Amino acid sequence: MSDDAVQLEKRIRFALSILGESNSHHEFEALCLGLARRRITSNLLPATGPASSGGDQGRDAESHWSNIPRELPGTSLFASLASIQRVVMACTIQATDIPGKIRKDLVSICGQGTPVDRVIYFTVTAVPTRKRHDLIDEAARTHQVELEIWDAAALALHLADYDPFYLAVQYLHLPSDLAPPRPDEAGHLPEWYVEARRRWQANDEPARTLGDLVDLRGPLRHATFHDEARADLPEWIGHAHALLAAATGEHTALRARYEIVVATLRGLGDMHPTDQLARDFFDTVTADDALTDPGILEDAVVLLGYRFGALVRRLTALTVGDLYGWQHLLADKIDRLLVADPPPTQ
Repeated sequence: MSDDAVQLEKRIRFALSILGESNSHHEFEALCLGLARRRITSNLLPATGPASSGGDQGRDAESHWSNIPRELPGTSLFASLASIQRVVMACTIQATDIPGKIRKDLVSICGQGTPVDRVIYFTVTAVPTRKRHDLIDEAARTHQVELEIWDAAALALHLADYDPFYLAVQYLHLPSDLAPPRPDEAGHLPEWYVEARRRWQANDEPARTLGDLVDLRGPLRHATFHDEARADLPEWIGHAHALLAAATGEHTALRARYEIVVATLRGLGDMHPTDQLARDFFDTVTADDALTDPGILEDAVVLLGYRFGALVRRLTALTVGDLYGWQHLLADKIDRLLVADPPPTQ
């Protein structure tokens, strides 16, 4: 480890240690949630309810249900980190008697609400290895849960990495010029792309609208078709999957499916992980007579072309029958729309 990296970890640990002086529990909670989504479990949502009255049941965040790990394993950062278990995140800026605090919070977490499989606990102070292992064993015996403790040392180690360092800037107020070097500095990325990446990484609100998708599409396509940004592609696809899961309308969901399928093929060289997304896309477009958006119909034609190419290259498990069936249904639908004498612009 370089001297710069060691010094950065020390700066981060000091910033963590003084959070209690300003009663910055909410900032620490947001930092831990951001780091947990990037390093442990991506499908976490912040809990609601005033903590002072027990409204969050001791749970600062918990996982939402997702079948992506089974259906689309390894297709994105989100899919790689999403958990099918019930995971709860808890954190504290308390500086003393951390084992006692953890025990107390475990009683609250496991004694009410939905059953829990794993508890990820963050603390701003160091927890010695022996005490950490004793707490893990005690949690398994007493509450039948897997406990994982991230103390100040673990937090500083990960926050000093390039990709989650923005969390230290945002919530610990470290200068951005302390950022560690990007692993792939050899490539030259346009400023708009770097800004978009920073903005999407820092955004805690789930994307769900067509406007969000339009904003996401630019950097997603750039990472798909440009080698210097290819390392970011799994993360962009993860954002697109999250948007699809929260989409507010069918048109937004269809366009999100299209973007994910194309990015996965053109950027990652495989279509197998997106076969079900493509099936959902074509089944919806061909079956819904009210869906006449020319842009979505054009996307369907383009996607069919990609699928036939993937079939020849054995990059999809969809069959010739599947593709020709959708092609005929799509052609019939377009013929019906043309017979209806649409406006010239349509």
